Amino acid sequence: MGQLFQCPYCGARNQVGSQYCGGCGQRFYYTCTHCNNFVDVSFKFCPKCGTYLSWSAKPRANPTFPQALTPPPTPKHRRIDLVATAIVLLLLITTFLGYLTYRSSLATTLVPVGYESHEQVETTTGEPYVTAQPDSQYSGSPPYVKSPGEYIRLINNPAAINVDFKTLKDFLLSDETDSGWYIPGIQMCGYFAETLHNNAEQAGIRSAVVIVQFEDGSAPHALNAFETTDWGLVYIDCTGTRSSPATFEEWFCKLVYPRGQDRVAYVVKGKQYGTVPLLDAESTDYSFYLGYSKSSIKTKIFFGRLGVVKSSVIYW
Repeated sequence: MGQLFQCPYCGARNQVGSQYCGGCGQRFYYTCTHCNNFVDVSFKFCPKCGTYLSWSAKPRANPTFPQALTPPPTPKHRRIDLVATAIVLLLLITTFLGYLTYRSSLATTLVPVGYESHEQVETTTGEPYVTAQPDSQYSGSPPYVKSPGEYIRLINNPAAINVDFKTLKDFLLSDETDSGWYIPGIQMCGYFAETLHNNAEQAGIRSAVVIVQFEDGSAPHALNAFETTDWGLVYIDCTGTRSSPATFEEWFCKLVYPRGQDRVAYVVKGKQYGTVPLLDAESTDYSFYLGYSKSSIKTKIFFGRLGVVKSSVIYW
């Protein structure tokens, strides 16, 4: 009878050269007593150090499958790996080419040098923005420019009424005002607020334009307001994304929100101005915005914070 050794797992005694434990079925792999290289029980000499494997000495039985003996990948596995790699590369190339196409399509857009988002346009007539009492409501058009030399002109419909939030939401999703480009110095937030107001009034939905002032003295921002029958006063920011210089985030935002850039705005005096995508908004309460902005990366990437609200003036 050959030499016996104890199974490292169950303790059963097995004969040297056994491939499996008679007690638990664990497979054995043997190592050279000199260099610890894994060897086959049929070897007479260690292929690594040349030691004579007499097996009269107690061999080392290793129950763990050796890394060196891991079977090489089969041609089938290689093909799967190559296909997966090719798909990933194709997606990356498609994304990159899509972004380049997006950038090149804007090459002819005329944008004044030095303007940034929501920057006030300098005019020879002086300050074009209204300075009014905080949280006031006015009738008529605000003295606020939408582009150089052009002021907002509101067209009201006497038959327009207040609607519920669902009706308002359906209208906003069908309206394409937000699909336009924000062009600094040419087509700014006032243009979007005016267009949405006039479109809503024409559709029979009562609308207002809101001018928000910020505590840091930065340029005011124009948006819209709707008095809904179930959600109360709802602020809507429909200003489109910048046209140039185009950023990857703006391009990606168009992919994430193919149905539009309309956002529910949160305007509270003394607090940060914030927005939530229309399709994600579940409440007009400021606490909802705070929770959303902390849990969603969308607000961090796509919609920058304009500042702390100093005052808001509503024009119906």
